[in-house]
Amino acid sequence: MKKKDMIKIRTSLDNFCEEHSIEVYLTDEDLSYAMVGWGAVYINEKGYMNPTSELLFDYLHEIGHIMTNDVRMKRYEMEFLATEWAIKNANEFNVTVTRERIDDYQYYIEGWRHTAIRRHGKNINETKEPKTPRRSGFDGPVIGQIKNLDEVELINPPVKKKIQATL
Repeated sequence: MKKKDMIKIRTSLDNFCEEHSIEVYLTDEDLSYAMVGWGAVYINEKGYMNPTSELLFDYLHEIGHIMTNDVRMKRYEMEFLATEWAIKNANEFNVTVTRERIDDYQYYIEGWRHTAIRRHGKNINETKEPKTPRRSGFDGPVIGQIKNLDEVELINPPVKKKIQATL
């Protein structure tokens, strides 16, 4: 994808944030993150000025944090729902979702899940009802068992690569 196309996608993400009262700030840190309570997304400035498919998906993921937030969720639940939201909305913004990016996020989510198990024991999978609806309007129960991201329906599925066996 050409740089000018990626800048158009970034602009459409900026417009979405503006429509939903999500503040976007640029940071010189090497990562992007969301301040959910403030309704703000922080994006790496260098990547913002020269967007890549990975950065655009990260931007979408951070927006997903704000759109799916519920204070009663554990961190791994927040990460899963934000990633799921990003995958489901990627086509609307023409953001490419690659198999490698999904695998990176699955690994990240599992890391937070294992941290929750170490800290809280086996009761991490109890489903809790949220007190208030999420910003997106979804008011169902917070997920207890985290599904694999492979179960999330991809609108523009990645191209499968051939794997050569080594002997």
